[in-house]
Amino acid sequence: MLINDKIYGEFNISEPVLVELIRSDEIRRLRKINQVGLLDKHCDHPNFKRYNHSIGVMLLLKRLDASLEEQIAGLLHDVSHTAFSHLYDWVVGSNADEDFQDNNHDGFLRKSSLPQILSNHCFDISDINGLEKFTLLESPAPAVCADRIDYSLREFQSWANPGAVQTCLNSLVNHDGNIVFDSFRPAYIFAMTYMKLQTEHWASASQVLKFYLFADALKTAINNGVITHEDFMVDDEHVMKKIYSADDKGTNDALAIIKRDMRFEEVNEGGILLPEKKFRYVDPQFLRNEIYRLSEVDKDYKRLIESERINNSRELRVRLI
Repeated sequence: MLINDKIYGEFNISEPVLVELIRSDEIRRLRKINQVGLLDKHCDHPNFKRYNHSIGVMLLLKRLDASLEEQIAGLLHDVSHTAFSHLYDWVVGSNADEDFQDNNHDGFLRKSSLPQILSNHCFDISDINGLEKFTLLESPAPAVCADRIDYSLREFQSWANPGAVQTCLNSLVNHDGNIVFDSFRPAYIFAMTYMKLQTEHWASASQVLKFYLFADALKTAINNGVITHEDFMVDDEHVMKKIYSADDKGTNDALAIIKRDMRFEEVNEGGILLPEKKFRYVDPQFLRNEIYRLSEVDKDYKRLIESERINNSRELRVRLI
């Protein structure tokens, strides 16, 4: 199977288990789930699919000489995402940690066709499912890992810092099962651009407002019997098709508020009190004869982390204009 990825280039996937998994209904479903969680027409920046990210994580792990088991885990790590990705956390009330998918990953896997596919190739789902043992794939924040690196590089390329993609990618090193940068400069570039994604996209006032309003529209659709929570286990298109077909006034009115270029102003009282968005940042390690963490060497970056952490926790009220 030949894959041509916009970040990693051309790869020939020769492992039968990976080929069969990529062709499975569970992985193919991710083609219809947006990574960011909003409809394309509402996004401030270019969107991409969970499928692209899942394939990308697998390819990055392959570049880093990860085991086949870890490559499989990387391919499957997001397979349990609901429609609209982390926006569903805002529907069910887990937006502070955005962990609905993580908490339901094991159950989803075991009820799917994936255990049988793995068994056909002499793998056991239990050997794949414990993501904590795959440290190239997943490491606790603020470390970098294949998951964080891939979705970041896709946004670097599409808007945030296109020129940094290959600089950062080509400096990644598998150091005793952990991802580090081979020098200070790419580690710094990656960390600063990641912070740009946080402040100008993921936790920007515009993005948080749109998440809040879209989640409210989806909750209205649920309360009015237009959709059910089970519908979110299909994909974005399925949910929106049911909403558009129902033509429910309450849901339509809630959706009509959301625009790509929303006009709003911050206010001290009244308006909409926006929920606090998850604070995301990285503090990557890099090589300089020995291993250093970026904030140990760059005190300005350490201060920036704390400044943005405080800014992210600030109460934010807005009024639509």
